[in-house]
Amino acid sequence: MTEFQLGLAAIGALAVVGVIVYNAVQERGVQRRLAEESRGRGNPMTEDTTPDAARVAARGERREGQRTTNDEKDLPDARLDYLIDLAIESPIPAKLLQEKIPAIQRRFANGVRVAVADAQGIWHRFSAIGMDCVRVRVGLQLVTRAGVANEAELIEFRSEIENLAAELHATTSATDLRGAMESAEALDRLCDDADIQIALHVNPVPGAAFDADRVAAEAVAAGLLAVGKRFESHDSDGQMLFAVEFAGYPAGAGDISASLTLLLDVPRVKDAHRIYESMVRVARQLGAALGGTLVDENSVMLDERGLVAIGAEIERIVADLGSRGITTGSLLARRLFA
Repeated sequence: MTEFQLGLAAIGALAVVGVIVYNAVQERGVQRRLAEESRGRGNPMTEDTTPDAARVAARGERREGQRTTNDEKDLPDARLDYLIDLAIESPIPAKLLQEKIPAIQRRFANGVRVAVADAQGIWHRFSAIGMDCVRVRVGLQLVTRAGVANEAELIEFRSEIENLAAELHATTSATDLRGAMESAEALDRLCDDADIQIALHVNPVPGAAFDADRVAAEAVAAGLLAVGKRFESHDSDGQMLFAVEFAGYPAGAGDISASLTLLLDVPRVKDAHRIYESMVRVARQLGAALGGTLVDENSVMLDERGLVAIGAEIERIVADLGSRGITTGSLLARRLFA
C-alpha cells in the first residue's frame, strides 16, 4: 500500500469515528431538550434515529443501580449521590425508619437510597437489614441521562431529611452542596460523551427478504435467547449483552424486507470491547446464513476499517469512565445508564 493509500485509510477511519461522535452528541442534545420540556428530568427520547456509519446513538435515560464499599450493594454512593448522614442519639428499631423512608423515596421518584451502619461501621442496604439503627446514610441520585438534579431539589431533599432527623433526635452531616453540584455537572459531561449505543445492520440483498422463522432459527443457532419480539445475548448472570431486533417486526411475521439490527449499550456491559467483537461475529454469522450484508445506517457496507474504528471508540469510552472509577457494566454504571 502506498503512503497516499495509507493516508486515505487513516482519514477514512477517523471520519467514521468523527461521524459516531457527532451523531451521538446531536442525539443527546435532542434528548436533553425533550427532557427539559417534559420537566428537565427523566422522560428522554428513546427512539434511535441517528444516521451514521454504525449508528452510535444516545439511548434514553440514566437512572438506578449503584455501589459504595461493595459495588454489588445498592448503597448510597458519593460519586453519584448527594449524601446526608444521620447520627441518632439512641438506637431506634428499623421498623420506625421503614415507616418514614418510603414516602421520601416516592417524593423523589425513587432516586433515594438508604444505608445503615452495623456495630463495626460497615454499611448495609437498609431494606436488607432489620437491626436497630444508630447511623443512617441517605443519598439522592444527582445525575441521570436527562441531566443533573437542580439545586432547588437538593435543598428540598435536605429539608426533608433534616425534618426526619428532628423526629429521630438525630444530628446530620451533609455533603457540601456546591461541591456536590460541581462534581455532578462534571460527571454529567463525561457521561454525555460515553452515553452511546452501537447498532449494526444486516440487510437482505436488494429485491429479496428475510424469512422471520429462518431468522429466529439462525439467531438461536448463534446462541441467542428469544425475549419478546427480539433475541438477546446474556452472560452467566443473566445480564443482557446485546440484542438482535427485526426492525420492528415480531418473529413469525413471514418475510422481513427490512434489516436486522444488532444493538449494544456500551456503558451497561462489562468488557465492552469483547462484547462488541462478539456482536460483530454474530452479525457476520447471521449475514452469511441468511444471505445478508453488514451495513451502516445508509446501507453502505461496513468494512474492517470501519469496525476497528468503532472498537477504538469503545475503548476510549471505557477508559474515560474508568478515570472516574466507573467500570462499564458495574452496578454504578447501570444506575447511570439504566
